[in-house]
Amino acid sequence: MSDIRAELKEMLHEFPAVHVEETDDMIAATGDDENGFRVMLFDEPEEITVCFEGWHQHFPKDQHRDALGLFLTGLADTCRLQVFTRGNTDYKWVVELKNFQGCWLYAGMLMRPFPALAFWKSRSQRRLQNTAVTRADIERLFPEARQPEPEEEPASA
Repeated sequence: MSDIRAELKEMLHEFPAVHVEETDDMIAATGDDENGFRVMLFDEPEEITVCFEGWHQHFPKDQHRDALGLFLTGLADTCRLQVFTRGNTDYKWVVELKNFQGCWLYAGMLMRPFPALAFWKSRSQRRLQNTAVTRADIERLFPEARQPEPEEEPASA
């Protein structure tokens, strides 16, 4: 087992609500959330890939801490995934992150090529979100990624 996979499994052990599946080159995790989504990490020879359902991001091996942080972010209550569907086919995934003010901000998108899309079929959209991990958990495990909370606006006199 690679170092990144061992480190990830050790981190996930702290979260009893997270269910882990493992193959030779992949670790997947889901929470207990009814509307949650599957988070996966593929440890490939040249890179690491983190996936949220159909959305994914690639990392060079020397950025493994960033990949681990993104993996845990996918299990956190500050991340959600919008999935767009035509007929029975998912074709677009949008990742959103919640800022300190509680606003959801666009963080990335992946879309299937149009030839694979049945544009004449009905369109639907669903929002998926895990809650097994909190922002505080991520900041504790990744202090280098801690973002300072914005200062409050001074009251006007």
